[in-house]
Amino acid sequence: RGIVAIVGGAIAECGGAMARALRALGDVRVHIVSLIATGINLTMVVDDEQLKPAMQRLQAAFFDEANER
Repeated sequence: RGIVAIVGGAIAECGGAMARALRALGDVRVHIVSLIATGINLTMVVDDEQLKPAMQRLQAAFFDEANER
């Protein structure tokens, strides 16, 4: 299994970050989702073969779309 994480101060402030991440992952099987107490790190555990697609989808959802605005 592999770990992917989204880190940033706005994660906790933006209540939709977890929903946005899970929506972006689509059919990628997520075993664990964790938002740490300080709210700056959203971590997910996925299958090894899904690690690269998961990273690409999260990149597109959180960074590529921001560049289009």
